Amino acid sequence: MINLNSGVRMNQLASPLISRTEEIHNLPGKLTDLGYTSVFDVVRMPRERFIREHRADLGRSAEKMYDLAVGYAHQVLHHFRRNSLSEAVQFGLRSPFSVSGPDYANQFLDANTGWKDKAPSGSPEANDAPVAYLTHIYQLALEQEKNGATTIMNTLAERRPDLGALLINDKAINEVIPQLQLVNEILSKAIQKKLSLTDLEAVNARLSTTRYPNNLPYHYGHQQIQTAQSVLGTTLQDITLPQTLDLPQNFWATAKGKLSDTTASALTRLQIMASQFSPEQQKIITETVGQDFYQLNYGDSSLTVNSFSDMTIMTDRTSLTVPQVELMLCSTVGGSTVVKSDNVSSGDITATPFAYGARFIHAGKPEAITLSRSGAEAHFALTVNNLTDDKLDRVNRTVRLQKWLNLSYEDIDLLVTSAMDAEAGNTALSMNDNTLRMLGVFKHYQAKYGVSAKQFAGWLRVVAPFAITPATPFLDQVFNSVGTFDTPFVIDNQDFVYTLTTGGDGARVKHISTALGLNHRQFLLLADNIARQQGNVTQSTLNCNLFVVSAFYRLANLARTLGINPESFCALVDRLDAGTGIVWQQLAGKPTITVPQKDSPLAADILSLLQALSAIAQWQQQHDLEFSALLLLLSDNPTSTSQGTDDQLNFIRQVWQNLGSTFVGATLLSRSGAPLVDTNGHAIDWFALLSAGNSPLIDKVGLVTDAGIQSVIATVVNTQSLSDEDKKLAITNLTNTFNQAQKTQQGVAVSLLAQTLNVSQSLPALLLRWSGQTTYQWLSATWALKETVKTAADIPADYLRQLREVVRRSLLTQQFTLSPAMVQTLLDYPAYFGASAETVTDISLWMLYTLSCYSDLLLQVGEAGGTEDDVLAYLRTANAATPLSQSDAAQTLATLLGWEVNELQAAWSVLGGIAKTTPQLDTLLRLQQAQNQTGLGVTQQQQGYLLSRDSDYTLWQSTGQAMVAGVSHVKGSN
Repeated sequence: MINLNSGVRMNQLASPLISRTEEIHNLPGKLTDLGYTSVFDVVRMPRERFIREHRADLGRSAEKMYDLAVGYAHQVLHHFRRNSLSEAVQFGLRSPFSVSGPDYANQFLDANTGWKDKAPSGSPEANDAPVAYLTHIYQLALEQEKNGATTIMNTLAERRPDLGALLINDKAINEVIPQLQLVNEILSKAIQKKLSLTDLEAVNARLSTTRYPNNLPYHYGHQQIQTAQSVLGTTLQDITLPQTLDLPQNFWATAKGKLSDTTASALTRLQIMASQFSPEQQKIITETVGQDFYQLNYGDSSLTVNSFSDMTIMTDRTSLTVPQVELMLCSTVGGSTVVKSDNVSSGDITATPFAYGARFIHAGKPEAITLSRSGAEAHFALTVNNLTDDKLDRVNRTVRLQKWLNLSYEDIDLLVTSAMDAEAGNTALSMNDNTLRMLGVFKHYQAKYGVSAKQFAGWLRVVAPFAITPATPFLDQVFNSVGTFDTPFVIDNQDFVYTLTTGGDGARVKHISTALGLNHRQFLLLADNIARQQGNVTQSTLNCNLFVVSAFYRLANLARTLGINPESFCALVDRLDAGTGIVWQQLAGKPTITVPQKDSPLAADILSLLQALSAIAQWQQQHDLEFSALLLLLSDNPTSTSQGTDDQLNFIRQVWQNLGSTFVGATLLSRSGAPLVDTNGHAIDWFALLSAGNSPLIDKVGLVTDAGIQSVIATVVNTQSLSDEDKKLAITNLTNTFNQAQKTQQGVAVSLLAQTLNVSQSLPALLLRWSGQTTYQWLSATWALKETVKTAADIPADYLRQLREVVRRSLLTQQFTLSPAMVQTLLDYPAYFGASAETVTDISLWMLYTLSCYSDLLLQVGEAGGTEDDVLAYLRTANAATPLSQSDAAQTLATLLGWEVNELQAAWSVLGGIAKTTPQLDTLLRLQQAQNQTGLGVTQQQQGYLLSRDSDYTLWQSTGQAMVAGVSHVKGSN
């Protein structure tokens, strides 16, 4: 029996037009799965309801699929009516005679046709259809244009050149074309004709560099990239970041790491491109004004600075209204609209447009632009005063930035001037690449964390004490919004002792703590670090000025934004700072912005530091690694190890108890089977011989040392007066005895550590080695405590530190699920993991990141059906004296990663050769994930990675097309 509800049966009953609709939109089976077997099933439902109910399943195709179904339904209906009418006429007029007699069709012929060939009512070609009416209107318009033709007439052929060639059929009638698409097509053809351009491609290229009116330039490739990014929810820069091979390491070593020239250039380019501006938009921001400034930017070379004194010219050429001009200039006829907080010392700068709001337009200089009114009340004229060429250049940039960023003029000005203040020597307040870099990093924080312009500006410089009336200054929004105190918090530039909890100084402390959500311990932690940069940490004093208060805000707000508590954030900053002071200077002092340079630490630039902090926070969240656990793994100097615990003492006593019976002594060696008398009849004391010298095989208590058992025994035996046969016997028996004794002694350490740390028996010896100790050294150090340690308090701090190093590495293996085979390979071949013999024992942020990458790699390999043994085997083969060829490496990794061979071969150009290390394999993994996320192949990703404002139009165009195609593929497949 056939189940009528089965998917197979449903597909068999589906109308061909339904299948065609699904095929056109790359959604095979979607409408059928939703229960629609005919286009009439679709059109029975109102359009809005269909779109609302099926948006989740059909995505952005819902509207188009409904409209296409309506068109098909009209065609089917028309076809049915036409056939029915024709058959009815034929049947009704059929003659009863064998020879046809006269009938209506034969008697009243029209152009040699019968009525059956006439257009049915309602069809496109019928004279009562809308088409006939439209045709009549079109012809009437042409006649009226001809009769009243003048040189200034905007004719229909110019306004709608597409109408004359439009073929009227069912498709033209039923197809829904977005108005914007129609306008763009008509406008493009008009531009093509006006400028004598060859095709629409040339039109797009011209629009990409045309600046006036200021809703231009329009860059088609850039627009495609932006559209694709909005669908993907990420940016091209985030997608291609892994192609900067050593950039992740510099993110994790912000203070001590040195940027290479290649990395510095790549980081700068990616930050600039993250502003999401097209090439011409970037040039508008960074260029020096030329002779053709007014023609390019305001559309008329005859304009001068005096022209813009007329408000009508100003509004016309900037496409602004008068209220918008007032907002931009922070001025009205009545005066300035800038207000200053009452809670800031009067000695600071005053509330003027050149100090805030329109500071960039004025270059921070006095003689502000003002507005005045003249004439009668009903017909007054507005005049813009104190304009200069430089101010109009800055107005042009500000107007465009506001359109591109969709921020208020106040926020635009605050962002760009805060960045300029953080630059060294930019007293002229000029826009440059740092402006674009700042906007790129700001957009990242805005998209990822919802950071506002005022927040970000506060991180770069100071918390703004100004506002545009009637708003409240941001300083008061932060520090005086909570009604807990009778008096407001005041910036009075006075010194205060931040450790006090009473009096005026105590009130300041409570104000700051309450405003920023800090407890007293957290406040003191931040205050100490700020005092090291801007105060006196010895005397616990700070000055209550804008820079100090803003440092408190920067640290507390940045930590909260990244989802880290203040204690953990400070510990992380300590780790990143590594004692250099560079990171703390940026966060607790006065931040500085500088273009990344070769041999400079990444933290020398606050923008790059903010990018690194975000990368670390996102990595921590992706791997579900709590910052408290992260810091525990990183901390090699904890205060908690200053005194031992009873559990630690009990563990040490267990070692003593089990180890005592395993010592090697003279009695054991005398029973080993080795000769006890030489050929001269003298007794041989093997214990004395093997425990003597600079590299004894036995220490003074009987532990087998790290000296080579076989080599030491062979050397000692060969110096004795023994026959060759006795020497051979002695070497064999002593070697067996010592191997067994060593195995037993190490077994004590391994079993107790494995039990205590809850790890496999294969790991403890490796963990000891990873921490820089041998098993013998640890056993010797533990046994040495026997005479002095009676209580937990007696355990030496150095021993506790060594014990904790073992525990840290044990936690690492559990956190990242590291196998003994992996740890063994890490210690034997650290280069496989991007480390060296000197650094492999260091537990740094970079090491944690590398281990997490290895863990991610194993997950992907597991999904593709591989194992960890396959990964380690590949690393050995890739690093062999005769390494794999690029073709063989691609074939092997294609199987391991479940990826295409051609994509891996393309990836070799990114790596500069085959992947030989875990960081390089991680780069491949990120490229693969980026392809799955965006649909971009490796070559296309590399093309997007290299994209810059200096790239030609063709490269931008191809990148945009690739992203749109990739998004269509990814979203279609999902």
